Amino acid sequence: MDATSHRVALLILKGLVPLSTATLLGCGEPSPSAMSADAASDAIAPEDAHADPMDAAGDAGPQGNFVTADILGITQLAEYNVMGLGPTWGVISGNVAPSVTSPQWRLNITLPSGPMPFTVDCTGNYVEFLENDLPPQRKFVSRTSTGMCSIRFVESSVPDTYEGTFTALLRESGTLFDHPVTNGRFRVPRTE
Repeated sequence: MDATSHRVALLILKGLVPLSTATLLGCGEPSPSAMSADAASDAIAPEDAHADPMDAAGDAGPQGNFVTADILGITQLAEYNVMGLGPTWGVISGNVAPSVTSPQWRLNITLPSGPMPFTVDCTGNYVEFLENDLPPQRKFVSRTSTGMCSIRFVESSVPDTYEGTFTALLRESGTLFDHPVTNGRFRVPRTE
């Protein structure tokens, strides 16, 4: 592939999916010695790459409040409009972008009733992922006969917050397709 077509391929890929440097290298990216100086300068800059939420603050996760997980092979990090939990139950939610019409994580859960760590399952609780930015909206929910979720609260690393992890199996509404949710993490304010 010559430098010009390589540059066009990178631009097309960059516009279609969020990529990280590891993703590019894992997809058969030519070695730096095989690329021209122009093609090497077109590599995706770190600020353009999809952020790894765990890199922001080490094991404690990103700074501030967030909800993040992998679904459909993409990490969906929601750091905007993050809402926490009330005194007995509530909805944890967060948007991927500042707009409320951006993709959104939503966890409807009861609060932990015991010492940390504390795990709740999908009995009376649920996990949703909403692709609000697509016409029509796509909704992925655990409230189905095949859906499941597990939400684990841990000791929070930040005062006045709840923190934890989650996994789920979500059904795409209107279809028979189930999608695993992995690497779920959250830190949300306590609103007691």
